[in-house]
Formats: sequence, structure tokens, C-alpha cells
Amino acid sequence: MRIISESSDTEVLHELGERLKRLRIASQKTQADLATATGVALRTVKNLESGKDVAFSTILKVMRALDVLQNLDVAIPVMEISPNEIMKMGKQRERVRRAGGRTTAWKWGDER
Repeated sequence: MRIISESSDTEVLHELGERLKRLRIASQKTQADLATATGVALRTVKNLESGKDVAFSTILKVMRALDVLQNLDVAIPVMEISPNEIMKMGKQRERVRRAGGRTTAWKWGDER
């Protein structure tokens, strides 16, 4: 299955679990081997492979143990900006604010 924007979270988790399972089998590792290598419980590895919701840090540990963590660079690429674009933009944005700004005046907190 291809993961697309319209895929539900459940579908994506199931597909990720299947892919990681295939990678584990191709690496000739058992679920117990993977659990030991990652420091997570065997039940957690089974949950991941069956498409259940697990912590993202667990997915990172499993990807690292299966030597595919570097593939996240493709999934979430670094935003490269040319020097000309930086000059046009000025300072790079570090946060986004709501339209309209503050709703109340700022105070130090010791005013009466």
C-alpha cells in the first residue's frame, strides 16, 4: 500500500508496521532480537508490527536497529534556502503568531 495524504492514521500505522516487519525479517532478526537491540519490550515490537500506536521514539529505535533511520531525511527533508532567498526574506522566521497580536497589554505582574 502507498501512504498518501488521504490515508487514515490507522492505515499508516499498519503499513509502517508491515514495512518494519519485512525489514526485520530481511535482516534475519527475530522480534526478540529486535526488542533486545532496541531496549524495548517484546510486546512493544509486536504492537508496532501489528499496526498499533506506539511512541515515535520506539519507531526511531527500531529504524536505527534496522539501519534505516537515515531514510527519514527523505521523508522530512531539510529546507534548503538559497542565499538570494535569504536576502529577500531578511531574518529567518522562528515562530508564527496569531493574526491580531496580543489580546491584552503586557505587564510585569507587580502593578496594582
